[in-house]
Amino acid sequence: MLTFATTQAQALTGTTVAGPVVGADQHVNGAAISWSSVAATGARLGVVEATDGAHYRNPWFSADYPGARNAGLVRGSFAVARPALPIIATAQQQADYYLAKLGGTVTTTRTLTPVLDLETTGGLKSGQLVTWAQTFLLRIQAKTGRVPMLRTYAYFWHTALADQDAFARYPLWIEGTLAPGDPVLTDGVPALTSYVGTSWVNGVPARTTTTTVNADDDTWAWLRDGTVSSPWADGAPGAPQSVAARAYNGSATVSWLPGDTGSTPITAYHVLAEPGDIAMSVHPDVTQVTLPALANDTTYTFTVTADNADGTGISSDISDPVTPSGTLGAAPVPVTHTQRPLYTTNCAPPRSVVPGTRWTVHRPASGVVLKEGQRRFSDGIIRMHVLLVDAKNPHVRFASLSSHVADRRTLTSWANRRGFIAGTNAGYFDLGSGAPVSPIVKNGQAQFGNNVASTVVGFDPSGLLTSSAVATAGTVAGPYDQLPLAGWNPAQPVEGINVYTTSWGAHAVPMPKRAISRVVRNGSVTTATSRQTTVPSGSYLFVATGTVATGWLRALAIGDHVTVTRSTTSTTRTPLTLGYAVGGHLVNAGAAIPGLTCKISERRPARTAIGWTKDRRHLILVAIDNKPHSKNRVHGVEPEQLAWIMHDLGSDQAYMFDGGGSTEMVAHVGPRAKLTIRNYPSDGTQRHFPVGFGIFRR
Repeated sequence: MLTFATTQAQALTGTTVAGPVVGADQHVNGAAISWSSVAATGARLGVVEATDGAHYRNPWFSADYPGARNAGLVRGSFAVARPALPIIATAQQQADYYLAKLGGTVTTTRTLTPVLDLETTGGLKSGQLVTWAQTFLLRIQAKTGRVPMLRTYAYFWHTALADQDAFARYPLWIEGTLAPGDPVLTDGVPALTSYVGTSWVNGVPARTTTTTVNADDDTWAWLRDGTVSSPWADGAPGAPQSVAARAYNGSATVSWLPGDTGSTPITAYHVLAEPGDIAMSVHPDVTQVTLPALANDTTYTFTVTADNADGTGISSDISDPVTPSGTLGAAPVPVTHTQRPLYTTNCAPPRSVVPGTRWTVHRPASGVVLKEGQRRFSDGIIRMHVLLVDAKNPHVRFASLSSHVADRRTLTSWANRRGFIAGTNAGYFDLGSGAPVSPIVKNGQAQFGNNVASTVVGFDPSGLLTSSAVATAGTVAGPYDQLPLAGWNPAQPVEGINVYTTSWGAHAVPMPKRAISRVVRNGSVTTATSRQTTVPSGSYLFVATGTVATGWLRALAIGDHVTVTRSTTSTTRTPLTLGYAVGGHLVNAGAAIPGLTCKISERRPARTAIGWTKDRRHLILVAIDNKPHSKNRVHGVEPEQLAWIMHDLGSDQAYMFDGGGSTEMVAHVGPRAKLTIRNYPSDGTQRHFPVGFGIFRR
C-alpha cells in the first residue's frame, strides 16, 4: 500500500505534493473512495476524471470531486480529449462540455486548474492536432480566466506533438515517466509527473495512477487556487514552426506547425514565397497549402506568419529552398468525396399497431410469456413476436449466447444448451472480422471493445434492468514509457495499441493498412515487427495503428518487458452483471422518441428491440418479420414505428438490437416442446452471428 510520505520526497523540485488520479474504474463493484483514508496516507492532491469527449461524464465525479476537497486535499479534474474534425467546432464543444460539469468550482480555493488529457490523435495530422488542443485550452482560459494544464504521455509529447513551442504558455503534466528523475522533456521540468504503472492507495478500491507536483512554490500557488488571477498580457502570435516545402510543376506545397497563439486564438495564417512576394492567406485550422503559379526552374523559399486579435506575429524561420520543375508532376489535389446520405427523415409515418392486435400466447416457462400477433394494413402485414420476462422470477436466469469473440454460429446452434427457454439475436457485429462491434459486459467487465464508450443495456446486481455507457480503459507500458490501451479484442483495431488474446478465437485478427503487430509472451516481447494475425497460445498480440502507436511498438526490442492493465469504465455506479451493446434509443422515460431516421437503402427491414417497464423488472424483447416477396406482403418497420410498438407494449426504455437478416427469435413454446424459429429470417436462412441474448431456466 503506497504512502505519500515517500512519494513526496521524490519530487524533482519545489513543493512536495502528490496524490492519486481516479476515474470510474477505481470504483470496483460500486465501492466508494474514502478520501479521508487517502488523506491519511500523506496525499495532498486528488485528481478526478470529469468528462470524455462530448458525451461521457464520470458518474462518480459528483462524489469524488468535492470529496477530495472536503478531506483537506487540493482537488483536480481532467477532460479526456477526443480530437476530431471539424477542428474548431469539436474542440470548443468538448471544452464547453467539461466546463458545464465543473460549474462554478473552477474559481474556488484548493482546486487545480482545469486539465486537458490528450492521449490520441483522432486521425488528425500533427498541425491539426496542435491546433485542436490550442483551441480547447484557449476556450478554457477565455471562459474561466485560469491557465489550463495539458496532460499527455511522454512518448505522445515527443512524437505526435513534437515538443511543441505551441504549448509554452501552458503548464505540462507528463504521464509515463519510468522513474523519479527520469528525463522526459528536453526543455524543462513538467509541472506534474506520473510514473509508469499503478499502485494501491489506502481508501481507493482499485489500483490507481499517482502523480507528483514538480512546480516551484509560486507556480503551485496559482495552479491550486482558483481565486488567484493569472492573466496573460495581450500579445500577437509567436512564429509558426517546422515550415517545410515540396516543389511540383509550377507550384509548391507548404506545411507548418502552429507556434504560440499569443493571448487569443489564431485568426489566419499568411504564407509568403520569395522571390516575387507571392502570398496566400488561409483559415486558422489550416496548416498546409499549395501555392500555384510559381515559375518553373526558379528557386523559392517560404515563410509563414499568424494573426490574432492583437495583430500579426513574427515570421517563421525561412524554409529550405525548393525549385519547381516541369518534370516533377502536378501537386496532389485533396480528394473530397461527396458522400450520398445514408439516412433520411422521410420515413413511413408510424401507425397504431399493438392496440387491436389479436395475440397467440404461449407460456414457455415460469415468468416467461411469448406473444405473437400481426396487424394487416393496405400495404401489407406487420408480424410481431414478443417475449415478456419477469427478470426477478427465481426460476429464470439470463446468459449471453457466445464463445470466442470472433466465433459466429446460428441462433439455434447457440441455443443448444441445457435449460434454454428462448432468445434473440443481440448487438451489431463486423461483417469482416465477425466480431461484435461493441462490448458484452459480464460481472462488471467488458469482455472486448475499445476505449470509446458504447451504450449497453443489461442487469444490475439486484437483477433489475438498466442502461450504461461502457468502455475499455487501461495502459500498455514498455521499459521507458506507456500509452493508453486503445482496444481489447476489438472488432477492428482503432488508433493506438490494441491487445488481442486467445479469447479472440481461431479467426485471423483484422490488420488494417499500415498496421503492425508483435507478440508478447509472459510479459516480454518475443517477435520482430510484422503483420501477424494469429494469437499464439498463452500470448498477447499487440496491433498498433497510427504513427504514434506504430512508432512506439517498433521501438521495442525483443526481450523488452511490457505490462498491460485493463479495466472497464461505466456511467453507472454499480457495475452490470450482464450487459449487451445496443443501437438507437427508441423509448425514453415512457415516451416514443420522435423524428428517428431510417436507412435509405433498406426500407422497412426486420427489426429486433429490447426494452423494459418503469419498474425495471419486466423485460420486453421484440422481433418483427420481414418476408420479402411473400404473398401476404409481410414487411418490417422503420425505427419510429418500432419505437411506438415498444411504447405500446409497455416499455419505459427501449433500444434497437441488430436487425435485417440478423433478426431472429427462437423458443421452446412449452416445457417439452422442440426448439423452433419464431420469425422468418429475412435472408431466407439463419444468419451466423457472434452474440445472442439467452433466457434459461434457473
